[in-house]
Amino acid sequence: MNKTYLGDGVYVSIGDYGLVLTTEDGLSTTNTIYLEPNVLESLEEYIREWRKGG
Repeated sequence: MNKTYLGDGVYVSIGDYGLVLTTEDGLSTTNTIYLEPNVLESLEEYIREWRKGG
């Protein structure tokens, strides 16, 4: 599982069922969020609306 640093201690990787977001404090992973495809689609829709000013 290769992680990509997004900034502000947040990393993303591809898991078995979607994306995995983690926060890390430099020593360990402090939080983990699993984004399954349907949740990722909802997030993408939210971002599109946000960018349009909605």
